[in-house]
Amino acid sequence: MKIVLISDSHGNKMGIDKIFQSIKFDYLFFMGDGLSALGTYIYLDNVFAVSGNCDFFSSVDNERFVEPQDKKIFMTHGHKYGVKLNLNNLIKRGQELNADFVFYGHTHNQRVDKVGEMYTINPGSFSPKPDRQSYGLILTIEEDSIQIEDLVV
Repeated sequence: MKIVLISDSHGNKMGIDKIFQSIKFDYLFFMGDGLSALGTYIYLDNVFAVSGNCDFFSSVDNERFVEPQDKKIFMTHGHKYGVKLNLNNLIKRGQELNADFVFYGHTHNQRVDKVGEMYTINPGSFSPKPDRQSYGLILTIEEDSIQIEDLVV
């Protein structure tokens, strides 16, 4: 299973279009702040999204629990869990849900941690910046291995 992880796009519609045009993936997870840049992609069956603290007037939930291909995934933007201070509340929630993966954003910094058997993953900021490309992560899950690589478009 190949998963694209992005967050904090802050209007990077062109970058999101590039993902859909050039990357073959099974699922795309968007962890908030820039929902409008997803456009109609948000209605695809293989796209999961939550709203962030900058997604004003959004009717999309700010957290979600899904189970694609029997993997338990909790996703949230992270601001309601205080992720800029520490991951304690986020980890606790993931453990309560018996999640295999917790995806979050908000900090604009890539981070991958493993707590017991659970991974917490922040893909970083996918927002357009004049001094660098936009970033996310690609998570490939196979029966007995997990690979995480940078997504750069």
